Amino acid sequence: MHARQGVGKRCGRKGTSVAFWNRESAEGKSQPSGSLGSESGPLRSPEPPPDPVAHQPAVRQLLGRETTVTGKLSFNAPTRIDGVLNGEVRASDLLVVGEEGKVDGAVRARQLLVLGEVRGEVFVDGRAEIGASGRLFGSIRSKDLVVQAGAVLEGDCKIGSPG
Repeated sequence: MHARQGVGKRCGRKGTSVAFWNRESAEGKSQPSGSLGSESGPLRSPEPPPDPVAHQPAVRQLLGRETTVTGKLSFNAPTRIDGVLNGEVRASDLLVVGEEGKVDGAVRARQLLVLGEVRGEVFVDGRAEIGASGRLFGSIRSKDLVVQAGAVLEGDCKIGSPG
């Protein structure tokens, strides 16, 4: 990506922005490009990274809190599990294991958000996130992994692009 001084660029996911910084300004301090002279208004701090659920279509709930299922499940749409699944789950989109949710078995998903508990082998094509209330016991392979403060991750990790 090429950047010209004083020009902001957007890249990556919708809503993600990158700020380019000048090494020196008229006062000798580092400032964001284009911020010299307050014509464009006050400086704003960068926005936090997007929540993986916020930019997705509506997430449907498949297993309610009082539901227990044994077997193999497969989903094509963003799905949330708040019940108990003993078996295997495959999701070609976002899979959310809710605060009350528990999965005991293999998980394969394009994106994963764990707010409850997962025990088993986990394979994620994109981003996996373990929220502050989340617990993952087992192995995880993912392109990206975010573990929030308070989360539990106990097992083997392989993070990054295969190669």
